[in-house]
Amino acid sequence: MVVTVSQIRAKTMITVKNKFPPRPKKNIEDIGTIKNYAIAMKHRYQINGISCGGCVTRVKKTLEEHPNIENVEIFLQPVGATIVKMNKKLTVEELQGQLNELDGYTIAEIN
Repeated sequence: MVVTVSQIRAKTMITVKNKFPPRPKKNIEDIGTIKNYAIAMKHRYQINGISCGGCVTRVKKTLEEHPNIENVEIFLQPVGATIVKMNKKLTVEELQGQLNELDGYTIAEIN
C-alpha cells in the first residue's frame, strides 16, 4: 500500500484536532456572564519607607492579605517601586489603610 504525503498530513491534522477540546460557542447569554468575571488590573505605586528585603517581604505580605489584591511586586531598584495586581481598583487611601498595619510606610500612585 502506498501512502501519499497529503494522506499523512490529513491524518496528522485529524490527530491534532482530536487532542484539544472544542471551543465553546459564544451566544448572547454568555455576554452577561463574561461581565461578571473580574479582570485583574496592574497599577504602579511608590512605597516610601522600604530599605531592605525584609521590608519588601513584610509589605508584600500585608498588601496581599487584602481580598482584592492578587499579587504585589516590590522592587529595591528603584527603591519602593511597586506593581499591584488587583481584581478591583482600590484607592490610595484603601491601600494606605492596609499598610497602616505596619509602621513607617506610605504609598502614592505613579502616573
